[in-house]
Amino acid sequence: MIGSLLIAVSLALTAADVTPDPAAKDQAAQVRRYVEQLDAPQLARRTAAQEALSALGPDILPLLPQDDRRLPAETRERLKQIRQTLQNRAASKAFQPSRITLRRDGIPLAECLRLLSERSGNRIVNRRAKLDQAKTVSADFDQTPFWDALAAILDQTDLTVYPFGPERAVTLVTRQEGQIPFGRQGQTVGPFRILPIGMVAKRSLAIPTDAGLQLNLQVLWEPRLNPIRLRLPLNSLEAIDTHDRSWITESVSSGTLDATVDQNAPAVSLTIPLKLPPRDVSRLKTVSGKLNLLMPGRTETFRFDRLTDSKSISKQFAGVTVELQETRRDGPVWGVWILVRYDRPHDALESYLGWMLRNRAFLETADGEKIEPDSFETTRRTNREFGLVYRFRLENRPVDMTFVYETPGTIQEMTVDFQLEDLELP
Repeated sequence: MIGSLLIAVSLALTAADVTPDPAAKDQAAQVRRYVEQLDAPQLARRTAAQEALSALGPDILPLLPQDDRRLPAETRERLKQIRQTLQNRAASKAFQPSRITLRRDGIPLAECLRLLSERSGNRIVNRRAKLDQAKTVSADFDQTPFWDALAAILDQTDLTVYPFGPERAVTLVTRQEGQIPFGRQGQTVGPFRILPIGMVAKRSLAIPTDAGLQLNLQVLWEPRLNPIRLRLPLNSLEAIDTHDRSWITESVSSGTLDATVDQNAPAVSLTIPLKLPPRDVSRLKTVSGKLNLLMPGRTETFRFDRLTDSKSISKQFAGVTVELQETRRDGPVWGVWILVRYDRPHDALESYLGWMLRNRAFLETADGEKIEPDSFETTRRTNREFGLVYRFRLENRPVDMTFVYETPGTIQEMTVDFQLEDLELP
């Protein structure tokens, strides 16, 4: 299939040049072969090799060579474009819902939850696991989105989801008496579940303009995702009653609702202000809007040796450049100064967002031992870049050590459209 694609790209490239070698022992050998063609004398060969690498998909990202200045300039530029393409593809793929196929009657609840977790990549924690050891459920799923599959299982029990558990997981707790079953509320949109958790009406006879309606939403996502920021543009909202009348207030015609993402809890809460309908309106037919998210792309690993050299070193993968500025003794410790720059960060570097402080950094010795930093701090932040210094307590100069830094290769902006239906007014 790849051979056909490449022949379509350029008839000047022979089938032997582009067709994957069935005798290749592993994909790494295939990737190396195509990388060598990125600097071929003929433009057609270079272009076809780039198309071949892109066609192999995001799984080859770890196999691509690092940004090495010894590589030809053409190879470096094409590798950058390939990484960008594959990073975008990986992010789009991750944004699709995990799908579950499972058909079993009378399966133990614990086993069913284990399979859901295993097949989706989402950690599930049942706080009542000991009490539910004898409980069984039935599963009949064929490529069912994760949240819908989980809802179908939970509705056979007296369990529900607690969105703000202490761990990055789907936390299950006892459903309280009178609480609506998880599967009967909200909407699944891709890897998200949008839940209306209540409405509060405020009526004021003295000051009628103070009257209003607050709709409280919870936005849950599959824990395998790690959003940087979630925002609801207020001009995307619409609330329609059963008579097709809108109850959006003038105050929400502009601006946004921003939610702070806790990296340990796969959920946020939003409070939406609406007009207060008269008492003869008992339900809202629909409430719709758009959620705007910033999502990190696949993590790239930057490795720097020759730490005590006086000159700075820059490396670029996909849409991010990491510069090792200097390594020097800083009091009783050694400090490593870096500068991280994104081509298209959107607003991911806003001052209230601290995701970059959770990027992993460490020193690695010649025998593979990892040394974690004793401390670190921010040295610079603009709308495109940020600087950090990591401090390590070392007995000797880090001459033979490698500094390793991990950060997303791209920042993706994505939109989720939602529409909730038939909401009962208080």
